Amino acid sequence: MLEFSHRKDHLRLEAVERNDDDFILEARVRVDHFTARSGCNVTLEQIKSWGRQLEGIHETLSGEAVLAEPGFRIAVSGDGAGHVTVQGELDSYKGWGHGERAVLQFALPALDQTYLPAAIAWVDRVVGMEQATGGCRDD
Repeated sequence: MLEFSHRKDHLRLEAVERNDDDFILEARVRVDHFTARSGCNVTLEQIKSWGRQLEGIHETLSGEAVLAEPGFRIAVSGDGAGHVTVQGELDSYKGWGHGERAVLQFALPALDQTYLPAAIAWVDRVVGMEQATGGCRDD
């Protein structure tokens, strides 16, 4: 599991299973006392590409790494001064709470760049699990 957090606000990403060439990612976000959960299918290449983008931010402290599918977007941005922001959008499709469809747009407060190595390591673990087992459960 990968987690970006600042006090009570956080984003958790988990690769829960593999379906042919796709991973099913689940995201759980808690911002401003609101919790939402969503998921999407992403390919191994998308995960690898996001990892390379995160490595670029780690090296230069600037840039953006985006993992996006319709209704699911996670962006990590470096400001060049050692801070990263994590923001995105999750579409509930089926609805949260009372069943109404909702789109949550979120932004975590600026985080220290030290979150980047853990994010890169998580990508490596997900890719490594797929290559070793042909399946994935990120615990």
